[in-house]
Amino acid sequence: MYKVFIGMFFILLDFNVRFAQTHVFSLLPSFVGYLLIAFGLKSVADKNVYFDMGRRLSWVMFVLTLISYISNAAALSYMFQMPALVLSIMVVLGTIVDTYLIVRGCSDEEYETGISWNAGKLTKFWMFYAVFTLLQNAVLLLIPVAEVYMIVAVVLLVTVVGLLYSFFQIRKNV
Repeated sequence: MYKVFIGMFFILLDFNVRFAQTHVFSLLPSFVGYLLIAFGLKSVADKNVYFDMGRRLSWVMFVLTLISYISNAAALSYMFQMPALVLSIMVVLGTIVDTYLIVRGCSDEEYETGISWNAGKLTKFWMFYAVFTLLQNAVLLLIPVAEVYMIVAVVLLVTVVGLLYSFFQIRKNV
């Protein structure tokens, strides 16, 4: 689960550098995170169906986020805005679903084995993460008010830190 934990850093934390207003480079590229998660889930995929589905989805997300990374770095997302928007929506929804599958797999393992996988905290933080990720993206598209966006972004950051810490505790226990 160590690779899954490190992969979560890459997919949940977004640090970008912008060049010439159109070229965007991620310092923690999500495609690297999905690659780590796919390899990390390989060792536990036989334990339950959710880890296996998460591993499979991580490969799909690896491809989608690699395409997104290349299009942002080459400024293609500015030239082809509608396909870039569709790709971004797919990435956001895929990230929410993939993290859910991993959290659900942890919950099932805790139930089946009786060993703490920190399922309660993971589930709570995941629910906040899903709600505030969707809210952040909706605010960005529908309510272009910087103050509202920043409030949602700060709450989302706190939620992501809590989710990562909960995954870190699993790494120590399992």
